[in-house]
This record gives sequence, C-alpha cells and structure tokens, in this order.
Amino acid sequence: MNITDIFIRRPVLATVISMLLLVLGLRALSGLPVLQYPRTENAIVTITTYRYR
Repeated sequence: MNITDIFIRRPVLATVISMLLLVLGLRALSGLPVLQYPRTENAIVTITTYRYR
C-alpha cells in the first residue's frame, strides 16, 4: 500500500496532516529572528588587466 492510497482512502487524515504542517510552518516562521539593519560586509573587488603586445 502506497502512502497516496492512505490519503485517498482517508481524506480527513490528509486534511489534518496538511493543517498540522501549516500550523507548524507558521509557528516556525514567527520564531525567525529578523533584524531591521542586518550586519553586512562591503566586498572590495580589484581587477587588474595587462596589455600584451
């Protein structure tokens, strides 16, 4: 029996699991730290070209 067969035979179980995943995802999203001004480092890129004759 495949996992899809279980969800086809029991649509309420599929709905409950989907809602559980949604609630856990929203709870995890609200727990993420968000900084207004995150610390960044400015990168310095140096390009050197040579002219060959």
